Amino acid sequence: MSKNRKVSHKIYESWEYEREIDDLNRMSEQGWQLEKGGCFHSVFIKNDKEKYIYQIDYSPKLKDKDRYLEMFSEQEWEYINSTFNGWHYFKKAYRDDMSEEEKIIYTDKQSLYEMQNRYLSMLKFFMIISCIMTPVYLILGIIGRQTSILLEALAFLIMGVYMGIGLINVNRVRKSGTQGR
Repeated sequence: MSKNRKVSHKIYESWEYEREIDDLNRMSEQGWQLEKGGCFHSVFIKNDKEKYIYQIDYSPKLKDKDRYLEMFSEQEWEYINSTFNGWHYFKKAYRDDMSEEEKIIYTDKQSLYEMQNRYLSMLKFFMIISCIMTPVYLILGIIGRQTSILLEALAFLIMGVYMGIGLINVNRVRKSGTQGR
């Protein structure tokens, strides 16, 4: 990478989108502007002349992407990119006189809850799969006396617990009523 381009390999859980937004905003303050957001890495370019406020939305099944992007554009949010799993990155030029409401994409609780419900559905789906697969692989591993299958059962169990922690954290975020700033 050149000295004008930087790659960050930070990984964020879906319920930590506020932490990711805070990190993107901090990078902007330091002169690093997001060029491409991602699940496992983000690319930044050096630009000390601009400062942006970043926001992320989760919407994996867009029916009309053009209308979706237009809706954000009407609120002065510039689309950056989308990830394969449905996260969409936006930026807005920072101004000193911006109100708190101008710095967030969800200005009402209902829209924020709808976004959270979208990734809650994803967490629940993977948790259900884990709850089904753990005992199946456990039984198959014991019957077949195969360590590799028992290890897969353990992996499904860990994934299920991890998704459960995610569900708990999403509900904690909801109760606090916060959104990335």
